[in-house]
Amino acid sequence: MTSLSWILRIPWDLLKFSSGNLSIGPLRLRQGRWIVVAQGESFHYHTGLIAQVLDFALKIFPICGYYYTLVPTYPSGLIGFTFCSKHYSPLETIDLKRAALLDNLRYYSPDVHKAAFVLPEFVNSASPGASRSLKNFR
Repeated sequence: MTSLSWILRIPWDLLKFSSGNLSIGPLRLRQGRWIVVAQGESFHYHTGLIAQVLDFALKIFPICGYYYTLVPTYPSGLIGFTFCSKHYSPLETIDLKRAALLDNLRYYSPDVHKAAFVLPEFVNSASPGASRSLKNFR
């Protein structure tokens, strides 16, 4: 049994895997209320690849987007992630009461969470469909 087949047998609320290949099991995943997050590279170097992944993901998930975080040791200083879901928006489902209970965080806040999805125009224009799918929730 592969690790992926083992993971898919368990009713997870969140599945994160380090692969840009969203074709791994999407038909199985889209049946539930899943959030799929995949490493998405840096938009400074891989805008075309990011657009291809998002365009593919939009065929399966109506809510898709790219977000990023700052990582000084990563090439270009940031790394991105692809967010996909059939039911949950990463911008609409922030639980502010729950976030307030997270004490002593030095980086995360609901404002930082929302800002991670604000992208330069050249990134938004590379995958207009993904950009539109998230704008519905801003």
